[in-house]
Amino acid sequence: MNPSNVLNSQTSSSPVGVAAQDIHTLAAGQARSLHARTPMALRVMSGRAWVTIEAAPDGTGGQAAGDVFLHAGQTFWVGPRQHLVLEPLGRGALQFCWRAASAVRAEAAGHDARIGWPVAQAGGPCGA
Repeated sequence: MNPSNVLNSQTSSSPVGVAAQDIHTLAAGQARSLHARTPMALRVMSGRAWVTIEAAPDGTGGQAAGDVFLHAGQTFWVGPRQHLVLEPLGRGALQFCWRAASAVRAEAAGHDARIGWPVAQAGGPCGA
């Protein structure tokens, strides 16, 4: 699989002012199954992630099935009706944010496009 098809690898530091309830944590050895009903954005806040993504049941959804590895600051865009399994890579914990892609893109409008995900704003979930 070609990672450039599925990964926006722009890196930034974890934002200040992110509400604690908006960030999810997985300890080493844990995994989480995530289902996208609509286009979603998975943001790695800290740690490294191993993401296994399945194609949508009807073969659509935007991403090819396979594995992707993400580092802190990277965003993975997930198509509708796709399923992924997320787990920490290595011995450390993983902190991530799972939000609707439309909300992330709308909030990013007006920010420097090179950043990818806007710089910290107080009260904005997951740095958006």
